[in-house]
Amino acid sequence: MNTKSHIYMFLAGIFLLLTGCLPEQTSSAPPTSQISSPSLVVSVSPEFSSTPALSPTPSPANQQTQAAIIMATVSAIKSITAEVENLTATIIALTPTQTSTTGPTKVPTRRPTSTIRPTSTRTSTPFPTLLPAQATITAMGALCTNQTAAEISPDGMWVAATCRGQDGVLDSHLRVVSIQDTRDWTIKFGDYAEGITYDRNNMIVPFHWSIDGGYLYASSPSKASGCCWLGTEVLLVQLNLQTGEQIALLNVNEERYPAIYFTVSTNDRFLLYITPIDNDLVIQDLSTGQTRKIELEFPNIVDVGFIVMSEDMNKLVLALLEPETGELDREIDSIALIDLQTGTQKKLIENMTPGEELYPVRWEDENHVLLSSYRTNQLLGELWLLNIQTLKLTKIANP
Repeated sequence: MNTKSHIYMFLAGIFLLLTGCLPEQTSSAPPTSQISSPSLVVSVSPEFSSTPALSPTPSPANQQTQAAIIMATVSAIKSITAEVENLTATIIALTPTQTSTTGPTKVPTRRPTSTIRPTSTRTSTPFPTLLPAQATITAMGALCTNQTAAEISPDGMWVAATCRGQDGVLDSHLRVVSIQDTRDWTIKFGDYAEGITYDRNNMIVPFHWSIDGGYLYASSPSKASGCCWLGTEVLLVQLNLQTGEQIALLNVNEERYPAIYFTVSTNDRFLLYITPIDNDLVIQDLSTGQTRKIELEFPNIVDVGFIVMSEDMNKLVLALLEPETGELDREIDSIALIDLQTGTQKKLIENMTPGEELYPVRWEDENHVLLSSYRTNQLLGELWLLNIQTLKLTKIANP
């Protein structure tokens, strides 16, 4: 039952009281001169100031009085009803509308919700490539039973794990695994042994990742005794990371020849190495396979690890070891220049004092080469600019 129905019942009760429809009551007290209602005051005529007791059969005068009261009450009820209806309409207008989910014509009102920010969706990449290298390697876990080392490619797309084998059971190998997909390549030393005796200590390790991310160059360190100037590697394999194709670029049978040094030019275009027998410098174009041999005019042995090629690929700066002294451990003695267009060879610096050697780092421009006092972590050492035209050395600040 709503509020409007309650009001009607209340007014109907008042109406019944006023019309005298309730059971007859006998009272010696004179009737009141006024009848009060919530919004109506009815005045009774003076001639009715002394009203006789009501009887079961009302007199004509009483009937006229009751009729007047009824008409006044009905008029009051209509007035109050109109006011109630107006008040009810106002209340309904001010009350928030409740959305009906069943009414076919009502459109639900969408309430504001908190903003949902997009989150990165998981791709096929098992591990985020933006993680630090060591974190990525740790997340991948060991890639072989006896993993001795692992490294991630500079572009963060590959992990190469050095795996020691078991004599007579499993060759030592390098496993190269893609972080992005299922590509998984293996380079085994036994595939390049060429009949020589080998064991689990003939390891395969990463040597150089190409700048474009297309190739990994893997090498096998020599087990021969002797120091650094003898060379440290016996095998160099180029692995195509996209297809898994392997090409042996250098393969030295250490039972006949000593190990060698080799390096890749900073632009990844050339492989440079010294031949084990005649000490010639060989430049091999990795894109075409063509080689160029340069007969060196220096009696010194070239430290191939410090050959730097100019950006125009027309000049080389080399670090030369000191002449034969009977000592196995030789130091850098000189720095030389080879002009690949004219064939000219000359020393730029020679007779360097032990402990004050300088090592080529890179070409700064066509006339200047950056040198460092450190053999490794070169940019942390003292840095010098060497002018190849004037031979002037200028010390510069570290970057």
